[in-house]
Amino acid sequence: MKKAFWAFGIFTALLGASSAMAADVMAPAPAFNWAGPYVGVVGSYGFGTSNHTNTFGTSSGDFPMSGVLGGLDFGFNRQSNNFVYGLEGDIALSTDKGNSSSAVCAGGGCNTNLNWLSTARARVGFAKDNILFFGTGGLAIAGMHADCCGGAGSVDSTRLGYTLGGGIEMAVSNHVTAKLQYLYVNEGSIPYLIVNADASRNHIVSLGINYKF
Repeated sequence: MKKAFWAFGIFTALLGASSAMAADVMAPAPAFNWAGPYVGVVGSYGFGTSNHTNTFGTSSGDFPMSGVLGGLDFGFNRQSNNFVYGLEGDIALSTDKGNSSSAVCAGGGCNTNLNWLSTARARVGFAKDNILFFGTGGLAIAGMHADCCGGAGSVDSTRLGYTLGGGIEMAVSNHVTAKLQYLYVNEGSIPYLIVNADASRNHIVSLGINYKF
C-alpha cells in the first residue's frame, strides 16, 4: 500500500512537471514592444509626373519622372496595448527626374529633377505581435531643379509640400525591424521666368531596416 502511494505521488509530480513544460512550449511568444527610439536605412523607388506651363497657357503636358532614392530614417514610438503612435523623419538623396521634348517656349524641352527629399511625419498603427500596420502623413521638403527652353531658363528651389501613405513593419529580432512603405508626395509648383513648373507628384515605394534601442 505504501509503495502504491509513493508511486502515485511520483507519477503525479512527473505529470505536473511535464504539463508545465508543455505549457511553456505551447505558450505564444511575448508580443514585440514597439515603444522607443529607432534609426535605420531606407532604399526607395520613385515614379510620378511633372509638367511646365508658360504664362500664355502653353503646356508641356504631364511627363513621367522616375528614379531611385537612398537615405536614413529615424523616429520614436509609443505604445498603448495594440495601439502604436509616434513621429518619423527621413532624408534621402535622389536620382528621380523626367524630361519632355514638348517646348513651352523657343529653344527646347523641359526638365524636372528631384535632387533630395526629406519628410517629417506622424505615424499611427495597430500592432499584432511582431507585425505593425500603420498609416502616416505630414510635411515633405524637397530640393528641386527645373529648366526649360534649352536651358535658357532654370531654377533650383527648396519646396515645401505634403505626404501621405502607409505600410507594414515586422520585427525580426528584439531590436531589428523591416518595413515596406508607400508615400505619395506632392511638392506644388516652381515659378521661374515665364514658366511655371509643376515640381512633382511622386509615388515613393520604400524598403527599410531599422534598429530599435
